[in-house]
This record gives sequence, C-alpha cells and structure tokens, in this order.
Amino acid sequence: RLALAMGCTGGRHRSVAVAEAVFDRLIKAGYILSIEHRHIDKE
Repeated sequence: RLALAMGCTGGRHRSVAVAEAVFDRLIKAGYILSIEHRHIDKE
C-alpha cells in the first residue's frame, strides 16, 4: 500500500490538478488505484 498526499494553500486547485494528472498517468500504466480529495468541498 502506498499513500501520496499533495497540498496547496487553498487545497482546491493546484493540488487537485496534480493529483488527477498523477492518477491518470498511473492508471494508464496499469496500476489499480483510488483517489480521494479530502478538502475539495471545504471553504
């Protein structure tokens, strides 16, 4: 099991975009993954 955490000041823009890009690339490489955006809905 491997967990990656990414963050930025607001937690809703850069970190989300980077996490999605990494996720997409690893899925295409054949990894079985899940993604969770913990703070995307918080103000």
